[in-house]
Amino acid sequence: MICEPTIDDATLTYVVAVREAFESLRKASGLLGGLLILAAASDGQTRVDQPAFAIAGKLVSEADEQIRSVSPPPRGRHHHRHLLLSAKKMGLAFALADGRRTVVGREAVFTPLEAVTNAIEELRHASSTLPGLHMVDLAQSCCGCTSTIDSPLRSLNRG
Repeated sequence: MICEPTIDDATLTYVVAVREAFESLRKASGLLGGLLILAAASDGQTRVDQPAFAIAGKLVSEADEQIRSVSPPPRGRHHHRHLLLSAKKMGLAFALADGRRTVVGREAVFTPLEAVTNAIEELRHASSTLPGLHMVDLAQSCCGCTSTIDSPLRSLNRG
């Protein structure tokens, strides 16, 4: 939740400076998440699309570099911390997906998709701290409420 409706010049400069990195992380998380879901849904018959995997990896690498090059103002520090965590978790997702890392240590992540999900959550947290950097929230969409709809297919599954 954004507490103040207006922002100071230093914070505005920060938001402009990290906007591209935020968007790159958002795009990369969607791309890698989609690739991982497709690979999982294919019962191991489909390999991860290497060019798309490389594009997503480049987006994360460039975003991480951009984020680290910016010094946040006091009001942007919370946002900045979430961006750094998102980039770190996306890096972990790539390492896990690429087989470069299997032991995660103290992180509660065991699959690349879980790491992507955690990275997206960090982006959601970041987007709630400052104006101008938003994630699309589908929780209130027509598809977000399907658990409350009693469909004929659901009744067949009950028995």
